[in-house]
Amino acid sequence: MNDNRLSALDRALQTGGADRLKSGFRSLASTDRKQALRLLDDEKLRFPALFALLPELHAHQMTNELSPRNHAAVCVCAKKLKRYDRFDASAGFRDNDTLYRALRWMLDTGKEWDASGRGQDDYEAVIDYVSALLVIDFEDTAVLPDIARLIFARHRRGHLVHDLTWCFFQTLDKDALALVAGQLLSSDNRDAALAGKLLCLESPPALNKADTQELHHQYVQWLEDNRPYLYVTGEYFQQTSRPKHLSVDMEAKYLGKELSPRYRAPLTPLNEHEIACLHEYRGFSPEEQELLTDYSHRLRCTDAQSWQAWMQKQVAEQVMAAKGGYEAV
Repeated sequence: MNDNRLSALDRALQTGGADRLKSGFRSLASTDRKQALRLLDDEKLRFPALFALLPELHAHQMTNELSPRNHAAVCVCAKKLKRYDRFDASAGFRDNDTLYRALRWMLDTGKEWDASGRGQDDYEAVIDYVSALLVIDFEDTAVLPDIARLIFARHRRGHLVHDLTWCFFQTLDKDALALVAGQLLSSDNRDAALAGKLLCLESPPALNKADTQELHHQYVQWLEDNRPYLYVTGEYFQQTSRPKHLSVDMEAKYLGKELSPRYRAPLTPLNEHEIACLHEYRGFSPEEQELLTDYSHRLRCTDAQSWQAWMQKQVAEQVMAAKGGYEAV
């Protein structure tokens, strides 16, 4: 990284490590508090340097003199880590806009830092917490690709990814899922194996290159077909070693009604006819329901006018038409 893009504190962290940064800052804060605060207020400051200095900010009681962004960030850290009693952990949460900008800054500038050594677990816990706040509280799906990349980077270092994975699958983003699927083609077997596990697919390392490419193609096609009808199941790694994070709502796919993946609810209300169809649909066997859903989707994609006519039939007639094929419509 070009040093001109780094603040003085970031350069100190990069060249001397966290311990030297803290000792230098401690000395400066004791002799020239205003200069120490000016260094902290540098707009180029990155989150890892601020995180490394948390003990010094606490010891020198400097929190309330920080910029709004930095103040919100240290309050987030204090809330997650449940320490630093001099930090007012609630003050940074009063202004949602400031909090959001602080969270994005923490993730954007901190996601690539490898906090190996002392403080690693705390740092990764804070980044996990920041990711969850952005995705769940602020519904910021734009960060999901970054979270996906972070999951794989952590996994390659042998670090835990359970909390990040839980966060990633609290909502749904086609581009982010496609990024995970792309790791099936990775030359690093660790990435390919993790991608298969996250997507509930056969373990890619057991397959040859051609089979893996076909598996990737099939998943991308499946995602394209089912994206509007996917919902988040709520399963996660703390419950089972092979959680099924996403599932297809067969009823929504039958009706062609896009879902909110997080709440498993249609984005637009059902009309009376759709409600009646769904009531009849539920009276058929699981095999017939699967037939209806598959046929409805294929017909809707190929001939919207014929699909609309088919959907006006009684569901028993729909089943007969589906069993007979397209020519029966």
